[in-house]
Amino acid sequence: MSVFMLYSTSPLPGKRQLLESRLRKAMSIADRKGAKETCLRMNRIGENAGNLFIVAEFEGFQHATTCMNAVWQDEEFKEMNVERDKDPAGIPVGPLLLRDVCGKPKISAPVHLARTYRLPRAHLSKAIDLLDQVSSLSEEISVCGVLPVLSPEMDTMVAVYQFESMEDAGRLTDQVGMSSEFQQIVSQASELGTLIRAGLNVRL
Repeated sequence: MSVFMLYSTSPLPGKRQLLESRLRKAMSIADRKGAKETCLRMNRIGENAGNLFIVAEFEGFQHATTCMNAVWQDEEFKEMNVERDKDPAGIPVGPLLLRDVCGKPKISAPVHLARTYRLPRAHLSKAIDLLDQVSSLSEEISVCGVLPVLSPEMDTMVAVYQFESMEDAGRLTDQVGMSSEFQQIVSQASELGTLIRAGLNVRL
């Protein structure tokens, strides 16, 4: 199991470059403090299009909380927060804490297609079985399931489809996503939970 911290922010007009610079600095500090991996991403289509967000991966909860606390205590990070208060560059959401429940998450994959379901926990094991079925439809399909741990929305699960390019994302959606086998899985998923959001994001 891996644990993930997600910090998202919506750029203010004219402040995108400043925001990206600050997010990259925060990532650099997290890397120095021991995060397993960090990645800066941007929502391109659908949910929160235009937002930038950091994903940091950790080996477990203790690793995550220890590293995050070290970042918060870092003098460079404190100075950056003072600058942010004086000259805001975005409207933040998070940080949020999540964990994976199936598949192999690749936070640095070039393209992610994320589909968020409102899902009763009693249906979780069946939902994981459906994601495993999706993975079996093609060797090129890489999908993982992620659950919130500390988040405003605790009754959700995110299915994250991971692609090597925008072209692959479109091609595999045509070839697999539109297939009768996949649509049957989608129909079964609708009986377990409700698809409430979807979006495509890319690595920066």
